Amino acid sequence: MNKIFISMLLVSFMACTSHKVSMSSTETTPYKTIAQAKLGTGVDYILNEDKDYVLCIKKESTPSGNPQKSVHYLVIDVKNNDIVLQDKQENATVQWRDAKHIEVFHIPGVVRKDQNRNDFVTLYNVETGEKSYPPNNQNDSYRQLAVSKLGDNLQYLPNADGNYMLCVHEVKGTSLQPANQITYLVIRVSDNAIVHESKFTGGQVGWFSKQEIEVYRTPGIMQKGETDANYTTLYNIVTGSKRSKASLNSH
Repeated sequence: MNKIFISMLLVSFMACTSHKVSMSSTETTPYKTIAQAKLGTGVDYILNEDKDYVLCIKKESTPSGNPQKSVHYLVIDVKNNDIVLQDKQENATVQWRDAKHIEVFHIPGVVRKDQNRNDFVTLYNVETGEKSYPPNNQNDSYRQLAVSKLGDNLQYLPNADGNYMLCVHEVKGTSLQPANQITYLVIRVSDNAIVHESKFTGGQVGWFSKQEIEVYRTPGIMQKGETDANYTTLYNIVTGSKRSKASLNSH
């Protein structure tokens, strides 16, 4: 008799468990309705540890041959069903850092020896919307300054000695405006001072030497006998002087 009772109890428990799983998998909550209206289908829902905010993530499909990951996300206040944060990032991942912060990790192309994961992490407070960086980020000072001037998604390029940092924000061109838009600044790391800054349309910027950056501006039509050097300017970040790269070939 006891065996029959235990068997019936187990069957009843398994039936209830199966019913709960089925209900949970098909359950539609208000925050899911809000997220799907913004992001569409295929959304991942991740509650924080206090279960008062939910991170909703939609990973965008990328064209064949493009390794970058595009992620569109939003954070919803579960109690009030309000969207408190929303953004879309290229080549990044997003997750909970703790109960009140989400962590956006910008996947780097090349990592220097003096960098670690935190150099590519941005934190967002879901209650205040404030942006910050991990406290153990060694480059926090110049990063904070660069982001305040240029915004997110920056390239950080040190010179050979590591005492100056070239910070670059690039907006890719579109079908209507094919030329890329570049805004940059150079920060002296020792005292966190901006020593040079500028912006231009079409081209690229990088280090030419320990003390000079080179700015190449894409020409409309290159004349006969000209080279890229004719459209490249060298800026000395120590003296503030500038010269044409083409002048080097005349010596």
